[in-house]
Amino acid sequence: MVLAQERYNLAEQSLPEEGLAPKHPPSRPRIRQKRRTAKMKFSSKVAVTSVLAVGFFLIGIGLTLYYIYPTRLGYQVVKLEQEVAELERQKEYLELEVARATSLERIENLATNELAMLPSSENGAYIVRNQNPLPVSQIASSPNENQNQVIQTITRVVTGELTVASGY
Repeated sequence: MVLAQERYNLAEQSLPEEGLAPKHPPSRPRIRQKRRTAKMKFSSKVAVTSVLAVGFFLIGIGLTLYYIYPTRLGYQVVKLEQEVAELERQKEYLELEVARATSLERIENLATNELAMLPSSENGAYIVRNQNPLPVSQIASSPNENQNQVIQTITRVVTGELTVASGY
């Protein structure tokens, strides 16, 4: 069955008054057409959704790292400041120990009590004189022999073989 559209004869129709006449001749009634949309296949929809999801995920990770990195650096700065403070305390303690160890009272106490040294007299210092001087060739031989000779000289002083003179 075929439907034909009716044709209108514009001349037969009565025109309304001149002032109310339409400016354009009447046109055919428009038939609304459905817009054609591009239909995507299911696999294409899944692919686009997956790409978007992965993109948002990567952006989230990037933002997280962007904010975590300065925070981590802040914690490292705090930790290093604590280490510096601890090292400064250790330095002060060691300086105190050095001052304590090098104090004249402590050295004098160690010398007299532990090393059995005698305080110097008003005459001055004690001078140890060797009654049998060694030739220069024997003194300048080797370091081990020099050390042995020093030990032997000290031993002779202790045993009384060498005389000790006091004064300057």
